Order: sequence, then structure tokens, then C-alpha cells
Amino acid sequence: MHLVQVEQLDKGIPAILSIQSSQEKMLEKQDRMLEKQDVMISKQDQMLEKQDQMLRKQDLMIDTQKLTNKEIQTLRYELKTEMNERFNKIEHELQEVKNALHKHGIMA
Repeated sequence: MHLVQVEQLDKGIPAILSIQSSQEKMLEKQDRMLEKQDVMISKQDQMLEKQDQMLRKQDLMIDTQKLTNKEIQTLRYELKTEMNERFNKIEHELQEVKNALHKHGIMA
């Protein structure tokens, strides 16, 4: 019976060693995978930071566009007002010239 037990142990020990070796290889592969995942996470963090920078720049650009649009609207309003005032003045002066011509009989 002892001989059978020794034979069984003789068969079992290499199997256990093989399992242990396989587990060590698996753990090494898992460690490499975790290292690669850490690198990937780091790259994703960098990408997110760059996206955040881009969004801040876009926000700044939008604010600048809004300010530019407001300035353009203000300038258009001021120009329109100035032109209307000048045209009204010209019309008034032209009417005075017509009246003076008509008064002197130059214009019917």
C-alpha cells in the first residue's frame, strides 16, 4: 500500500508542479496586461486633458465671436443712425435750396 501511495505521489507531484508553473505564467501575463492597461489609462487621461483644453479654447472662441457680433451690430446701428441723420439734413438743405430757387422764379 505504501508503494502505491509513493507511485501516486510520484505521478501527482509533476502534475502539481505543472499546474504551479502554468499559474505563474498566467500571473505574469496578467501582470503584463495590467501594465498595458495602466499605459492605456494614462493615454486616455492625456486625451481627456487635451479634449478639455480644446473645449476651453472653443468656449473662448465662442465668447470672442459673440463679442465681435455685438460690436458689429453696434457699429451697424451707429452707421445707420449717422447716415439717416445726414440724409435728413441733406433733404432739408435740398428743400431749402428748392424753396429759394422757386422764390426767385428759377424753378417752377
